[in-house]
Amino acid sequence: MRKALLVPFLAVAASVAALLVGGAALAKSEKAGNPFKGKWDINLSTPFGEIPVTASLQPNGKGTLWLPEHGKVPIVHQETSEWISWTIELPAVQAPDGNAHTIIGRGTLDEEGDMSGNLVIVTNVADAESPVGYETHVGTFAAPKRGK
Repeated sequence: MRKALLVPFLAVAASVAALLVGGAALAKSEKAGNPFKGKWDINLSTPFGEIPVTASLQPNGKGTLWLPEHGKVPIVHQETSEWISWTIELPAVQAPDGNAHTIIGRGTLDEEGDMSGNLVIVTNVADAESPVGYETHVGTFAAPKRGK
C-alpha cells in the first residue's frame, strides 16, 4: 500500500520541482531582459535644487529609493522596453523641504542605457489655482545605471 502511494507522490514532487525551477529561470530571464531593473544613481533636478538619490528597481514593479540623510522610501514602477513610469510618496519627515510630496517620473533609455525624463511633484500645500488643488512643480531626472 505504501509503495502504491509513493509513486504518485514522487511524480507530483518532480512536477512541483520542475515548476519551481522553471519559475526561477523565468524570473531571472525577466530581470536580465529588462533594462530598467537594477540599481540607478539618479539626479533629480527640481525647483528645490539638485537631489542625488539611488534607486533599486525590482522585477515585481516595486523598489527602494535611498535619500541621503533622509533614509529609504518605497518606489513603485511600470515599464515597457521603451519607457518607464515611477512614483514615490515622500513623507514630510524625509523631504528636503519638510513637506510631503508625491513624485512621479516618466522617462526613457538613451543609446548608452542611461535613463532620463520628466518629473511632476505634487506637494501637500493647498493651491486653489492649481488644477489638482495642490501646489505642483516640474523637474527632470537623469540616471546612469550602476555596474553597466
